[in-house]
Amino acid sequence: MRCVLLISVLLLATPALAGWDGERSTARGFVIAAFDPGKNEPKSLVSNRVRVADHQATALVRKRYPNSKVLSVRLIESKGPPVYRVKTLSRAGVVKHVFVDGRSGDVFE
Repeated sequence: MRCVLLISVLLLATPALAGWDGERSTARGFVIAAFDPGKNEPKSLVSNRVRVADHQATALVRKRYPNSKVLSVRLIESKGPPVYRVKTLSRAGVVKHVFVDGRSGDVFE
């Protein structure tokens, strides 16, 4: 059953993808537009977009606290701007949460 479903999806998608030129293409009368982040979005979504990746947030915390070990990284986007919560463990055994701004990369406690 999965194989039949996969084959039908591929057969239906092939004509749409055959003429794809990256900008616009028409397939069976439909116009397919390329997505350009920041250009096709409302300004409110662009301002809240995460610009710092989780590995970059980890590197920033390691640079600021070189004697600590990073235990976990979690992106918090529920309210306000995106913020990473980085859980660290010091050599003395103290667990601390450090925060990294997802847009600017600022590290704060």
